[in-house]
Amino acid sequence: MAAHVLVVATATATSDDLMAALQERVARGPVDFLLLDARKEDYLDYLKAVEPRLVKGALIIADNTGIYRREVKPYLAHVRGGAPYTSREYDFGFDCMEVSVHRG
Repeated sequence: MAAHVLVVATATATSDDLMAALQERVARGPVDFLLLDARKEDYLDYLKAVEPRLVKGALIIADNTGIYRREVKPYLAHVRGGAPYTSREYDFGFDCMEVSVHRG
């Protein structure tokens, strides 16, 4: 089976541009891997845009959740709130990543 990977990362695109690109990609089919590394305040919006297309067992990685803890707080509350996610933080000393699995 082919992987359905989606990466949300930017140094130059606006949040609106990313959301439009996300919605276009999500309309094309299921997603089993999502990497979030964009405007931290928008992580939850990006995830919610993709949620309807996440397959059971999809892996979601959110970068910089340590140094931007305040900005990603709503995202962390969502993925750590139980169903449909299992989530764990990986602390690298200088920053963290949140790794979540969509349980479908």
